[in-house]
Amino acid sequence: MSVEPGSVALVHTGNTRFWDDPERYLAGPGMSSGASRWLAEKGVLAVGADNMAWDVPGLVDPDLGCLLPGHLILLVRHGIHIVENLKTDELAAAGAHRFTFVCAPLKLVGATGSPVRPLAVVPG
Repeated sequence: MSVEPGSVALVHTGNTRFWDDPERYLAGPGMSSGASRWLAEKGVLAVGADNMAWDVPGLVDPDLGCLLPGHLILLVRHGIHIVENLKTDELAAAGAHRFTFVCAPLKLVGATGSPVRPLAVVPG
């Protein structure tokens, strides 16, 4: 599976199975700074995952010396949007690897984030 420039890369970790266990859900998995760098090099427009934070919670990146290195790499350095808390179970179960991703955020002035309405349009 290739990642093309201008695409949106979504990651299914399976973490939503812990949605009803807040402590376990919030301590879930995340992507390494290497994954964020790789996706930025691929030229994606946005990334997303089924976890609370794109990055590994509580882990200080040894190279950047900060928490949330993916936010620094993707958002700050490359302007790549991050969508978190996605429900990807049905897409993964269906084996849907390619689909049209529609994401409608609220129009908030001066905000740094927004709730979104994500939709996956899977070819039939």
